[in-house]
Amino acid sequence: MNVAEKIVQAFVARKYCQESGDEEWATKWTETLENIEKNYLTRGSGFDSGTKIVDATDTEISLYTEFHHMDEDGFYTHWTRHRVIVRPTFSDLDVQVQGQAPEHTLEYMGEMMLHALTLPYEE
Repeated sequence: MNVAEKIVQAFVARKYCQESGDEEWATKWTETLENIEKNYLTRGSGFDSGTKIVDATDTEISLYTEFHHMDEDGFYTHWTRHRVIVRPTFSDLDVQVQGQAPEHTLEYMGEMMLHALTLPYEE
C-alpha cells in the first residue's frame, strides 16, 4: 500500500468511526493521518510549513501546503499558498497544484508531491 492509498483508507475509516461514535478508533485513524503528514508528505526544500491533509475520498485527495520562494541569491522572498488535488489514474496518480507561482515551481511541487504519495507506507 502506498501513502496515497493509506491516506484514503485512514480518512474514510476515521469518518466512519466518527459517525458511528467509535472515538477510540477515530483517534487511532487521526494518529495515522498525523503520522503521514509528519513522516511522508512533502516538507522542507521550499515546503517549510509541511503539507496538511484536507480531505480524501476514493476518487480524490485534497492537500494544503505553502511554498517558500527564494531569489537567485538564495534568500527567501515570499510565501505562496497551494491546494493540491490528487486523483487516481489507471497507471499512476494525477497531481494538480493550484496557486500563484511560476509554472516551473508548480511543476516541481507536483513532482515532489507525486514522489511522496507513491512511497510505500510502512506501519
